Amino acid sequence: MGLKTLSMEDITRTLLQEPHVTRFIREEWESPEIDFSMWFVSDREVARKYAGKLTDYLNFPYVEDDFKDHQARRDWRKQMAIKHHWFHDFYSKNPFRNNRINVAIESAKVLRFGYYGTNNYDLQSLIVGIEGFRTDGTYHNLAQNDKREIVYGLKANILILLTFLGEQSPQLVGKSAYKAV
Repeated sequence: MGLKTLSMEDITRTLLQEPHVTRFIREEWESPEIDFSMWFVSDREVARKYAGKLTDYLNFPYVEDDFKDHQARRDWRKQMAIKHHWFHDFYSKNPFRNNRINVAIESAKVLRFGYYGTNNYDLQSLIVGIEGFRTDGTYHNLAQNDKREIVYGLKANILILLTFLGEQSPQLVGKSAYKAV
């Protein structure tokens, strides 16, 4: 049974039976509909793809563990991938992984290209704020609470960015939302 055919309940049950998994958190972040006509035609599909990556990052479950040593975590991941054929695909999307954090940040940066909305400065500012969550080589050694603070902050800022983009519909730009009576 592959990751696509395995239910989230089965994954949850399996992971929570593992002694090193301390928490498995599923959240649903409602991201707004984005009108991609605010990008040049040549950039729309790329913007759609990377906005989708940000939405995926928001909604993928967290897997927290009790490892203090990153090498021990790597060894555990290898063993889990041998034991459960779906584990590698699943765990590689864990929002706590440094690689996933950096993919989310880079995905946000891609959205600046080809965007021609009237609030380009605001978009740039939001993306710079997201870039501030970039982690360095010491991330793996942080306490779980510190990692959680980084990831929650990043997710909150991604949601702000996506909400901003959702509000930039060309039908609304430059028009009043109120009807004069």
